[in-house]
Amino acid sequence: MLASPPVRAAADRVGGAGTAAGAAAGALVFCALFFANGFDQSALFWIGCLALAASVLPAAASLLGIAPPVGLDRAGAVFLGCLLGLTVWMGASTLWSLSPDRSWGYTNRTLVYAAFALAGVVLGAWLRQPATAG
Repeated sequence: MLASPPVRAAADRVGGAGTAAGAAAGALVFCALFFANGFDQSALFWIGCLALAASVLPAAASLLGIAPPVGLDRAGAVFLGCLLGLTVWMGASTLWSLSPDRSWGYTNRTLVYAAFALAGVVLGAWLRQPATAG
């Protein structure tokens, strides 16, 4: 006899949205790999905007209670913190750089990397986990 009604797992609450989020992230990575044109900054801007949207919208949905909360362990928080700290440091380096336009380009590229890392953390929490033998 159960003392309370059964509670659905977080992956069950998301349903097909987790699979759709994983497919969207895969499509985004595909575009980043094959349509970025190397060091072209114009394509990097649009791919970065899409990566930022892919991380901010699901995070906002989890904060509003629409989606399950995103669990972040200490190692993940340290990784994201260091990556965002590197991005801030690279942005500040434009103040003393001999070539501030190139420094700003690398700052933008690192910001896109941080957006992809955040999207991976947020969307990875929504994917169904396989059953493990205990």
